Amino acid sequence: MWYDETRNSRQSGTNWGEVTLEEESDIPTNGLDIWISSDCGLTLGGEDGTSVLKWESQGISDVTFEADENSAPTLSTNENGVTSLLFDGTSDVMEFDGVDYNGKSELTMIVATNYTGEKVGNPEGDWTSGDKYSALYVTETGSGWGGLFVSPYQDWVAARFGTGQQFCNIKYVRPEEINRTSVTAAVKSGSTEKMYVDGENVVTKEGTEETTTNIGSTMYVGKSICAGKDNFFQGTIFEILIYDRALADAEIEQISTYLNQKYVSALDSITVSGPTKTEYKIGEELDLASLEVTAHYSDGSEVAVEEYEVSGFDSSTAGEKTVTVTYEGKAAAFTVNVLPDDDTDKTDLEIAVELAGLLDLNRYTEESVQVFRVALASAQAVFSNETLSVDDQKPDNNNQNQNDGTNDANSVHSRFCYDIS
Repeated sequence: MWYDETRNSRQSGTNWGEVTLEEESDIPTNGLDIWISSDCGLTLGGEDGTSVLKWESQGISDVTFEADENSAPTLSTNENGVTSLLFDGTSDVMEFDGVDYNGKSELTMIVATNYTGEKVGNPEGDWTSGDKYSALYVTETGSGWGGLFVSPYQDWVAARFGTGQQFCNIKYVRPEEINRTSVTAAVKSGSTEKMYVDGENVVTKEGTEETTTNIGSTMYVGKSICAGKDNFFQGTIFEILIYDRALADAEIEQISTYLNQKYVSALDSITVSGPTKTEYKIGEELDLASLEVTAHYSDGSEVAVEEYEVSGFDSSTAGEKTVTVTYEGKAAAFTVNVLPDDDTDKTDLEIAVELAGLLDLNRYTEESVQVFRVALASAQAVFSNETLSVDDQKPDNNNQNQNDGTNDANSVHSRFCYDIS
């Protein structure tokens, strides 16, 4: 697959570089047969340029859903301002003819949607399949109980992996009605079928037929066929993923987190931890090796992020620097210190400190020794402090006394008295 700089795929490599799905994606890509996302692969048209005429899959199979101008969904945004495809519930539909999901013992279907259409009653009834107003639908053939669909309503959810077995549906009644974007996943693994809502395994159905059958070749996005009648999905569709294998619980959770953070929840803030290196020399580069940036979302979830931007660091001058970290419009900051150049020659001071340590203090008065010790401690502090500038280490001339030849420690004090304020 070919991508441009905005992740739109292209069938030709002209002006773009070829990358693998693994390099491009934040989700599992092994067996990702069809992957349509509202933020890429779109061809727009119509009078106002917002009609979605083509929706190209980023998955393994070469699939492009199409619509004519009279039945095309509209490019829109959801409650969080995120790009979506709006289906009117009357005629909007996109389709592709050429899929083959028969003979499959493993399959996964995932949709991110917000259904706003007509309610479908009696979800507990065996004959209420949930094949009305589906977000994703593949036609049925043969003797019945075939096809594929995912129908995420406001108050319940349904899906089918057609096997020819009567009532081969999997359904879940929500604890309360929702009016927001949600993520629905259905997984078939042999005779076991599972349904997930927003990453949580809500239903597990055992004893189903192991392989799929009676599934047609036409896939619809935004329409299903029930009792020979077209039923159009009303609401927004953001992303659809179909895997040619059964995803594990951890993979479903990973994809659900990705989709929820992308479409369901809004980014509230970011926080930074670190970095551990907080002091720099003039001209030294910023070290972000230990910096951790965490994004916090409106649904309470959080995730570590790496694709952030950093600004505000300048090591050409000394002083405290505020470094700002920005991610998707949110910002956080931390401070570091750039230390002044230490070009002071402390050789004389080092010699003086060493010589002072050799003095026999028994030759001096107790008062003189006390003065001497204070001066020596000050000199040692200056010598060991690598952050002091040249100006900081100027001798305190007011305290430099001339040695009058007496055995008074004040004569020694003059060699160590520095203004280190």
